[in-house]
Amino acid sequence: MNLKSKKNMTENNIQDQMQVMNQKLDLVLSEVNTQRLNREEKNDLFDDLSIIGKDLFKSTVAELDAANVEFDADSAIRLAMKLIKNIDNFNDMIDMFESSVDLMQDLAPIVQQAGIDTVHQLHEFEQKGYFEFIREFAKVIDKVLLNYTAQDLRDLTDIIIPMMDMVKNVTTPDMITNINKAINAYQTTEIKEVPKYSLWQLFKQLRSPEMRQKMGFMLTVANKL
Repeated sequence: MNLKSKKNMTENNIQDQMQVMNQKLDLVLSEVNTQRLNREEKNDLFDDLSIIGKDLFKSTVAELDAANVEFDADSAIRLAMKLIKNIDNFNDMIDMFESSVDLMQDLAPIVQQAGIDTVHQLHEFEQKGYFEFIREFAKVIDKVLLNYTAQDLRDLTDIIIPMMDMVKNVTTPDMITNINKAINAYQTTEIKEVPKYSLWQLFKQLRSPEMRQKMGFMLTVANKL
């Protein structure tokens, strides 16, 4: 390689380096210019906000003065200090509120389904006649209240235990069977069809073992009474 070729290569390398440096310099200048513009925009924004703040402060003071409201700077400072001290409490309150909102959103489908189930259950009660029964029972209560006084109910409390004992005894299987037999016998016996017994016939009936047992039962019950 001759000297001229080496010289040309060196010049080309220098030109390439200069071009790269120019490109980098352009980037640096562009970045500097961008930062300058941003700084100017911020300064303009701060100036505008400062003007707006001053105007707002003046208008607020004028409105407070017109409304005869005295502005206490010390009270405002104390309030600001309390707000700053309780910033954690405010955050906790906001967290609780957000949790409550989330809980309500989670419970909304459950509450809605419960309402639907309640409506269906009430409809079923209506179909079965529960509400009609309650209305009729209320009429019974009204009649009781019209015909009995509070003193009657107080007197009833004194005999409620014997009455319950009587009902308990009456509702035993053997007693129910005997009562049913007595009712059936009474219903199936016609007074016109009852035969007339003479004293001799009555005496003969009393001599039978069955009749003597029945008479003995009746006398035993009478003696216990």
